[in-house]
Amino acid sequence: MNKTIMEEYIYQIRKYLPIKFADNEANEFLKYLEETYLENIKNKKYQFSFCAFHMLYMAFIYKVKWFLKQRGNTQIENDLQNHIKKNEGVVFNSLFDLSQIPEKTSLEKLLRALTFHVNEIHICTNHVNVRNNCLHSSGKIYYKKTSRIEPFIEEEIEYIEKIQGKIIMELKHLLEQFIDENWNKNYISGDIQIWVQENYISEKDLELITNIDLPLFKDKSDNEEVVFQKILYLLFIYESQKHFKPEKNIFLEKLPMFMIGLKEEIKVQKDKEEKIVSTQKIIAENIEPIVSEFEKEDREKAEKILKLSKKDKTKEVTKPPLSKPSSKEPLVKFPTPPGTRWEDVRIGIVSNDSIKITAKEVHKRFTYAEIGFKDGRKGDLPDKQWDVLKDFAEANGEISWGSKWTRPRLQKRIQTIRKRLQAIMDINDDPFYPYQTTKSYKTKFKIEDKSYP
Repeated sequence: MNKTIMEEYIYQIRKYLPIKFADNEANEFLKYLEETYLENIKNKKYQFSFCAFHMLYMAFIYKVKWFLKQRGNTQIENDLQNHIKKNEGVVFNSLFDLSQIPEKTSLEKLLRALTFHVNEIHICTNHVNVRNNCLHSSGKIYYKKTSRIEPFIEEEIEYIEKIQGKIIMELKHLLEQFIDENWNKNYISGDIQIWVQENYISEKDLELITNIDLPLFKDKSDNEEVVFQKILYLLFIYESQKHFKPEKNIFLEKLPMFMIGLKEEIKVQKDKEEKIVSTQKIIAENIEPIVSEFEKEDREKAEKILKLSKKDKTKEVTKPPLSKPSSKEPLVKFPTPPGTRWEDVRIGIVSNDSIKITAKEVHKRFTYAEIGFKDGRKGDLPDKQWDVLKDFAEANGEISWGSKWTRPRLQKRIQTIRKRLQAIMDINDDPFYPYQTTKSYKTKFKIEDKSYP
């Protein structure tokens, strides 16, 4: 069997293991096993490659068992409590604590809880025997060829898939609980990543969850709870897509459900007071910043879905107040040479209030007020977008909202900067790389801080 096929198995199983642990040592442990498997495949030490693979397989077993324990599976919980009673000093505080239970016992208890047939349980517990054959100092090399070890790897992959299929409904309930408990909180993407870690979520979990239809989808978006539950769900989808990279934009596919029965205004409880809020303002603050990160084609499709709602309600919708054109629209334009791309553009922050733009052989200097970065509410002072632009210069054109800025503020300001730069330079292409690709906000143009104290 071709080596590359043997190597592919490690990438298959990795999709079923937690994306990331909060404990760095656990992350290093998985990486160590992956590298051990690949190195021994390369060196034709197939017995040891299976041992590493089997340990990853058992990590998956512990992951599922811990997940079901956390979800209140009575049979799993009773089995663990019985083990604690029989073994003084044993505690189960985390996923890998389950390794204190003999592997055959751990496998059998999980598979029985998931209603597997006794013959299937026998097949899975036999994998422990194979592992033992590999490790015992018997004076024999049992598995000298890939053809001898590969069937057992394929069986473990097969049962990983079967076990995963058994927990789909629990994953659905987990997502519904997450939405029910958190829709009224100011959730951001970073919080979702913490939730993913806390629940040992895998790429495959996310892939399955994002393809589940929830009863929520059929509810009318005519009240605060439903509107913000759907927004949280869309944020969850947006973050999930970054991990397993689906062929289609699932966020875009799910977006129409948000528009079902959407009212022009809804009552919102804020600061212990009930207020009437335009749903278009809610969209602008919570959905449009996400949409702005899409590639052009998907962005236009999403905007079309959102604009359909606006078109139907133009007579009565109270739109978000617009900023004064004099302070936001550029007063001047750069004489951009024909055929200029963003990669040809260089921007230098030359002082606290001015920049120098260069494109090919053309260069000009502007103040922040001339290019629309003046805050009309604060006299002649620059706005927050100017601060973000300067941060880009200090960070060599790449920043994220893990430090100074938080979502949705940064996303909204990037969206505004994008439009202003496109207007100044008369270049329709996006001046930023797609967020999904870089996992940060990165400029296509070169920007640097050339100011001096």
